[in-house]
Amino acid sequence: MNKNLRIEELLKVKEMTLTDLARKINLKEGKKMGKKNYLTQGNLYNSLNANPTLRTLNRIAKCLNVEPGELFKRKNEIYGYITIETHKKQKTSSFFDLDKLKLFLEKIVAQPEVANNQPLTSIKVRFYEMLSSKGLGIKDVLKVVNTTKQNLDYSLDNHPGLEKLELLANILNVDIRAFFEQNHEVVFRGLVSIDGETFTINSIVDIQNLNDYIDNFKRCKVDDTRLNNIINEVLVGVEEKDHVSQSFIENGNNFNLDYLNLNEWTSLDGSKENCWSFRNNGDTRNGKFLNFGNMVKCPMILFDKQFNDSESAYVVGCYSNPDIRSVEIMNEISNFKGGGYILKKTYRGNNRTIEPFNHIRQDWETFNVNWMLMVLWEKVNSNDDFRKMLEQVPIDAHIIEDTSFMPVGGTTQVWGAKNSTLKSLRVAKNKQLIKRLLQEGVNVNATFEKGEQLLHNRINNIGTWEGRNLTGKCLKLCQLALLQNTIPPINFELLNHSNIFWFGEKIEIYIENKQVKYRFHNQTTTKVIIAGGREFDDYELLCNECDNFLTGETNIEIVSGGANGADT
Repeated sequence: MNKNLRIEELLKVKEMTLTDLARKINLKEGKKMGKKNYLTQGNLYNSLNANPTLRTLNRIAKCLNVEPGELFKRKNEIYGYITIETHKKQKTSSFFDLDKLKLFLEKIVAQPEVANNQPLTSIKVRFYEMLSSKGLGIKDVLKVVNTTKQNLDYSLDNHPGLEKLELLANILNVDIRAFFEQNHEVVFRGLVSIDGETFTINSIVDIQNLNDYIDNFKRCKVDDTRLNNIINEVLVGVEEKDHVSQSFIENGNNFNLDYLNLNEWTSLDGSKENCWSFRNNGDTRNGKFLNFGNMVKCPMILFDKQFNDSESAYVVGCYSNPDIRSVEIMNEISNFKGGGYILKKTYRGNNRTIEPFNHIRQDWETFNVNWMLMVLWEKVNSNDDFRKMLEQVPIDAHIIEDTSFMPVGGTTQVWGAKNSTLKSLRVAKNKQLIKRLLQEGVNVNATFEKGEQLLHNRINNIGTWEGRNLTGKCLKLCQLALLQNTIPPINFELLNHSNIFWFGEKIEIYIENKQVKYRFHNQTTTKVIIAGGREFDDYELLCNECDNFLTGETNIEIVSGGANGADT
């Protein structure tokens, strides 16, 4: 298999074979055995050993639930493809070397006809096109021009004179300008990643921008070894060694559950407790990824629905009403492709008087924490990569969603926690890092961002974490449940009492063989008789009592005896 690809590694993680992958691609695309374009294991193997096309890699990425860039080994600073389509011809070039890509781009940009997005159709090509469209043969032309085909082709390839073009135009019965008409634009398509920065190629402007970026990149590039050496210089005197949480030792090597109370504010001393915090996608600790954020793309299944991330699965719960519009919104969320941040902005606004926020359940905040705990537990059970990532966190470690860099207020210290001392140190050290990089001649934002994340990942054991940290606590409860072969303390009674409608159907959530299950609730009709004396006339009191008595009931029938009044 192509040495630059890590598909074999991904297949092992997914516990799949190449045959399984080919079968899944065919199934996803509706291809049947024996039919045209059916992909066999042999075809796929040969393609991956040669030069797989961008289309093939996109098909594989989709079936493995990864981004196309994740199919490549990260040791390469560059990988990608560029396709150029001109006049019924198409050529795809792949790149794993920066200098070869640069040479390729310069060759394209240097051609004026390409730079102006003009075709590469030559006069000779236009001549033969028109010859064919007129139904003539080359021999008919050669007799009139009195030359050989070889001499004619040579002349057409090398700027033929005006007199000859006029003669050919008369033979073909066309205007001489037809030889210069350009009917086919140059089409560019491609995807190139350079040191983590991804470029989509759709036009000559994209080609030119990529060429300019490489010029700057080559001037300012600092390799990983040099970057890490600079970070080491900046971190001199900063304690990096992990330590075992004091509370863990005192508790006889059992995690202290007092720290996991979902109703209480928690203070954690980072100098005494082993605090593993996460903030951005790609955060690591001791070489282990901490991609625990709800916004991070991580496909999961909740009940019978698939979601792109746990934020979507969480937000869909606040629309768990029986009305038609709420069901429509739930479907919109389950099919949302814009990512967690945009989804939250679209469906989780605070103004409950406007669409769609006016359909958010009024009682949402009475059960949303238990809903989140259940969502994360189902994420653990439906995504192997996420489960393995959670299992690798040390048993004594506190998992914390770091909201230190977010504005004060709102829910930043409800779902996460802040550590102002740690934040200040990270900011100060990052300023030192940028100063050192500038001294090295580096001014590439991608390098600054990469260096900042590497730096932050190594500064941890300082300051106090303050907040309820609900996301971190829910993740820890899920990790402990995995280790103890049980389930987290989800309050199913509360969830069921909340009358949750799953895409229009009322459901009951329960546990079976240590797994979360659900079934559609068999609704029964609540029949109500309202009886009163002739002296009762307090309609407001009647309404309040009915609301109180019928809370939680959804299928209500008022029974009437057909009387016209109290005396009949």
